[in-house]
Amino acid sequence: MGSSYKSRIRVRKSFISFLLVFVWLQVGQAPVLAAPKAKQIDFWNDSEEESGLKIDYSAWDSLLKKFVITDHPSRLNRFDYESVSEGDKLALDGFVDYIQKMDPRQLTKQRQKAYWLNLFNAGLIQQVLKSEPEDSIKDISGNLWKRKRFYIAMQKMSLDDVEHGVLRPIFKDPRIHFSLVAGTVGSANILPVAFTGDNVEQLIEENTKEFLSHSRGVRNDNGKLVLSRIFNWYQADFGGNFEGVKSFIKPYAPQSLAPILIDARKAKYQYDWSLNKP
Repeated sequence: MGSSYKSRIRVRKSFISFLLVFVWLQVGQAPVLAAPKAKQIDFWNDSEEESGLKIDYSAWDSLLKKFVITDHPSRLNRFDYESVSEGDKLALDGFVDYIQKMDPRQLTKQRQKAYWLNLFNAGLIQQVLKSEPEDSIKDISGNLWKRKRFYIAMQKMSLDDVEHGVLRPIFKDPRIHFSLVAGTVGSANILPVAFTGDNVEQLIEENTKEFLSHSRGVRNDNGKLVLSRIFNWYQADFGGNFEGVKSFIKPYAPQSLAPILIDARKAKYQYDWSLNKP
């Protein structure tokens, strides 16, 4: 390969690096890739509304009660990864294996919602425990979101498949974004209980209220509206535009934020990728 060709490659890489730094300086933060679009996996769009089948979430519920810290000074629940023993890891692996043996299409839609939320959150925590990132979920090598780690009803599934192929397009409930735990401070609060068909609607509603009453969800920064980047990534789920985002937030946000929510024509966005450990 000629030296002139290598020189052109170096110049091209330098120019791209310059552009990235320029964008960073202009917006005050590193560029953020767009989130995947919701694309329904039709295979999962089926249910048995007369079914009495229920899933046993007791193993996952016990682990959550044992390791979720609910009185952290940050007002955010934390997961005590360092205290999880090898036996606890085996129990989590056993639960994730067990839940994959169930065919959620045999459940009612309500129970399906609980099923997929528990699968996503348990699978995410399982990967954090296996990878042991130091400070951020970004420290996990490999493709955390796209790797086909689940095998359900003879279908290989990734975390992205669960979120963008099932939960978002099939249930069309934007509140699920505030119950999917991404292992970060900026994501939904991890709850000390498992979702079930009986409690899923109540817990999703409560977690949405919690998220939007906390500064990581929405805040007033010297007259500027600051929102979680979730509203930027998934604007399509909140009406498809900024006004739709504000309309969704208003019933949940503190009353003190009502004036800025009414007047704002744009927002700054934030997200804390720090691991949700104590």
